[in-house]
Amino acid sequence: GNIGTTNVVKSTRPIAYYVSLALIRPNDAIDVYYLNYAINGLSFQRELRRRTLSVAFPQKINKQEIGKSIVDLPSPSEQIQIGNLFVLLDNLIAATQDSIEALGQAKKALLQHLFDQSWRFKGYSDPWEKRELGEIFNVVTDYVANGSFKSLRQRVSTYSNPNFAYMIRLQDASNNWKGPWLYTDQQSYSFLAKTKLHPGDILMSNVGSVGKFFLVPDLDRPMTLAPNAVLLRSMTYSTYFLFQLLQTSSMTESINEKTTPGVQQKINKTDFKKIITNVPTLNESSMVGQMLFLLDNLIAATQSRLSSLESLKKSLLQDLFI
Repeated sequence: GNIGTTNVVKSTRPIAYYVSLALIRPNDAIDVYYLNYAINGLSFQRELRRRTLSVAFPQKINKQEIGKSIVDLPSPSEQIQIGNLFVLLDNLIAATQDSIEALGQAKKALLQHLFDQSWRFKGYSDPWEKRELGEIFNVVTDYVANGSFKSLRQRVSTYSNPNFAYMIRLQDASNNWKGPWLYTDQQSYSFLAKTKLHPGDILMSNVGSVGKFFLVPDLDRPMTLAPNAVLLRSMTYSTYFLFQLLQTSSMTESINEKTTPGVQQKINKTDFKKIITNVPTLNESSMVGQMLFLLDNLIAATQSRLSSLESLKKSLLQDLFI
């Protein structure tokens, strides 16, 4: 099955191992941690693939073939240094993963208690007021608001190669804003005036995966909205506060109640605007939004650090064990 994944037994408790595992116990001249990472290196993994019975299901490798596999051994002192390097790196990766988990739990608690008002900032005690989403958002619009289907077909051109502006689709947002992009020209962009996008706007999926929300980033060229999404913009309330509010469990329930079932679920703009929610004063909404914005940035920075550490480990495994 999953051939070539290793781990070092650190426990002193009595342990047995089950089928599909092979025990490798090096002699005293070989550092066990070095051997562990050498097995995960590029050279040894190629050796394993070469000796694997790929026609079997699931794939397998016989222990005799493992025993014939070649591993490069530096001096004992260099083995220890390399082994210790990877142990430290793995410990750092594990600690970073724990940090991400802890930050995620902190955000979950904040979302629950801030939005049910059991936690409040000092100086704020008045209950939140009920508002329809149509009152909160100054703009609730979509692609077809720019004209008839005929005029949209005739006056909007799209391109797979770079052009004046991005035509932002939900798949772009779902792919962490990494493309591949759809483009439109300057004339089409001007025609789609009602759905020009700005950094900080909120997009909502209103067909299929109804109720998914995305915050528009600052990209390297103008942006306009493609079909099957709704643009939400407030000139009054903190955008980040609203972005988090829209993803609360109570809001999800309200959106589901307004969603039309079918082969592709759908919610129309009118029904969305009629949803009632609770909102604080502008000052308090700004404070809540700012706190959650900072926390999300910290989570993103920690995730980026984890990706960098994992890339470093992958690079070291390739370069040290050629």
